[in-house]
Parts: sequence; C-alpha cells; structure tokens
Amino acid sequence: MGGSPLDQAAHYDAASPMRLAPISVPQMLLVGKQDQTWAQVGRAYYERAQAAGDKQVMLIEAPESGHFEFLAPKSSTWPRGAVAITIPLTRRD
Repeated sequence: MGGSPLDQAAHYDAASPMRLAPISVPQMLLVGKQDQTWAQVGRAYYERAQAAGDKQVMLIEAPESGHFEFLAPKSSTWPRGAVAITIPLTRRD
C-alpha cells in the first residue's frame, strides 16, 4: 500500500473491499459479534454483497467472540473457526 492509511489514504480507499464489492469471488467472513474492530464492517460488507446479488460471500458469526478468539485454540470459538475453514469455497452461481 506504500505506507499507513494516514499517509496513503487514496491507496487504501482504492483497495477497500467495501468499495470493490461485489467481486463475485468465494469468500468466508468469520466475525465475532463482540469485535469492536471488525464486526460492524464485516457485517456491512456482507450485507452490501448480498444486496448486490453476490452469492459468493458466506458470513459465520460467533456471538460470544471478539477479534482474536477464532485464532485462540482454547477459546469457545476455536471449533467454529476450525470447522469453517474446512468448508470448500466454491462458486455459487
């Protein structure tokens, strides 16, 4: 990106998934509902893709999770994330 979002705002804006949606590429979003960083953005991206008719985006939410629990093997969310990555990302045309 050539620098931080503050230094290269135009680069980050041009590469924004929200701006690019829908991209019609199989995607899986793992979102913890307690995530103060990503949950709102992830859900908004999913809703925008769905509204545009993009059936390639799958949303998996974990109500009890924040941002990192999907990656923490001892968390209650770990099994959900582990199963999610075994789901084939195939086109759903």
